[in-house]
Amino acid sequence: MKNLLCLFILFISVSINAQTATVTKVVAFQENDSSEKYEASNQSNVILGPIITKEMPVVTPNSVASLYPNPVEDQATIELDKEYKKVFVNITDISGNIVQENSFSDVALIQFEVELPKGVYTMNAVDENKMSLLGNKLFIKK
Repeated sequence: MKNLLCLFILFISVSINAQTATVTKVVAFQENDSSEKYEASNQSNVILGPIITKEMPVVTPNSVASLYPNPVEDQATIELDKEYKKVFVNITDISGNIVQENSFSDVALIQFEVELPKGVYTMNAVDENKMSLLGNKLFIKK
């Protein structure tokens, strides 16, 4: 009886360019008692929706700001790691629509009124170079 133990490798690569993500999957395996190797590759393009736009940056895993309190009652505070010349804050609803926009100059601590009904929202803060400072932070408006 043939031994069916196999070496199996799966490699997935994702590259994002503008609003298209290219996903490449490579699968390689070799049967334990055979010198034959099998490899399959699959590449597909995925059109991204409103998550990545020219106006909003790609979210970085290391944000340089914190948002509090959460949940927010009336006023939100964004504490930055240093003073920034210009900061733009956008709040979006769960549908991805921008529901509140604010801009601030020469700030390291931002306090502003959240003028929205109760619900779940995301907040993003970017500097004058469109670099993400906060990432898309999920918060609750009480």
